[in-house]
Amino acid sequence: MAMSHLQAGDHVVCSRSVFGATIQLFSNILGRFGITTTYVDLSDTKAWQNAVQENTKLFYLETPSNPLTEIADIKAISKIAKKAQALFAVDNCFCTPALQKPLSLGADVVIHSATKYLDGQGRVVGGAIVGSDDFIMGKVFPYVRTAGPTLSAFNAWMFLKGLETLELRMKQQSQNALTLAQWLEKQVGVERVYHPGLKSHPQHALAMRQQKAGGAILSFTLKGGKKAVFKLINQTKLCSITANLGDTRSTITHPATTTHCRVSPEARKAAGITDGLVRIAVGLENIIDLNFSDAAQFWNERFNQEEFIFGKEPNEYLAQQAKIFLKPGNQVLCIADGEGRNGVWLAKQGMSVTGFDVSDIALAKAKQFAKENQVEVSYSLSDSDGFDWQDQFYDAVIAIFIQFADPQMRARIFKQAHQSLKPGGILILQGYTPKQLEYKTGGPSLIDHLYTEEMIRDLAKDFEILDLCCYEKEL
Repeated sequence: MAMSHLQAGDHVVCSRSVFGATIQLFSNILGRFGITTTYVDLSDTKAWQNAVQENTKLFYLETPSNPLTEIADIKAISKIAKKAQALFAVDNCFCTPALQKPLSLGADVVIHSATKYLDGQGRVVGGAIVGSDDFIMGKVFPYVRTAGPTLSAFNAWMFLKGLETLELRMKQQSQNALTLAQWLEKQVGVERVYHPGLKSHPQHALAMRQQKAGGAILSFTLKGGKKAVFKLINQTKLCSITANLGDTRSTITHPATTTHCRVSPEARKAAGITDGLVRIAVGLENIIDLNFSDAAQFWNERFNQEEFIFGKEPNEYLAQQAKIFLKPGNQVLCIADGEGRNGVWLAKQGMSVTGFDVSDIALAKAKQFAKENQVEVSYSLSDSDGFDWQDQFYDAVIAIFIQFADPQMRARIFKQAHQSLKPGGILILQGYTPKQLEYKTGGPSLIDHLYTEEMIRDLAKDFEILDLCCYEKEL
């Protein structure tokens, strides 16, 4: 596109928030042919206006940007470009036409790295330029015909097959990315999360106007810099560690040492790409599978202290219900028992207790707590999907504040609990209602993780409800 349109003496206005190789192209390669480039902040429309020169022939940007997902106001910048009589090109790699259509917003040309989402499987390499017939056939085609780059027939066929599922993939991967971004915002080791679908994103409203969804790319800054980032990436079990993106499989990378490693430290700093930044291109995996290892790390960090973060006394509601419905000798399962305050107390009441949790640090504390209280509790390191539920084995299943579970996981837990209970067995459940969001004193920040009476009745349709109450109490 650049070689087809530009010539010696021309000037380019480009966002500084572009792929590292794009900066190399404009600065180091085209610069040798007398083409100059001014880099501006992507979201600052005044900066675009102020950068215009008499010889400006091209405006170029990516939106959302890589890797901080900054958003450009395509309509506003298109007006500036048209006034300057400059060609306006938009790299639409992150959104694809399934989520964003720059031509309808005023762009002249759209660039795609077809290797990414258009293929969607990480199989073949290719690119696409979309624009008017005059530009494509009048300028691009003569250059391509002379210079020789040609897409193989097989690659073209693979891209066509990828396009058949493009909209479905982009919709689900965008939803997965938003769910993961919302979860990351709650993690104590994360300083900031970047995803256009988050209300905390500075251009969230703009993104929702010109995009159908936030996209499948997110980035976040970890406390602890590069050391913390490398530790996280090396512990990743499901994501592919690669700078590629757009695959159905999630990928994770450290932009400062991969995608932007050839950019000067000064340019990286100006673009906001710090050593603590991580980028994830979210795929089609079950989102629960995707963040399980991250959940374990989060809870390990929380439980990694001498004190018991929820105390050593049992949950008050559990203690009340246990005195009514449970008795010594009962087989009891404690879901996500953490440091063991509930499981150990039940064991002290003479019950045979099994428990599981995703945090090995919490379980180590729970086992020591049981030893100190001279009781035995059978603990295992697992999440609810990986736990070996036994059919009709337990007299009671205890689920106290298990609101890490999204609606899909919650439904599975109810089903698994029902199957694991003996006839006449009991499920004891407690959790926050949406009103907790008003108090902002803890608990889940996602409303679909909270409980309502209607939701509980629907999930418990296979149970006989013995007690269902909603009350307010300071914990």
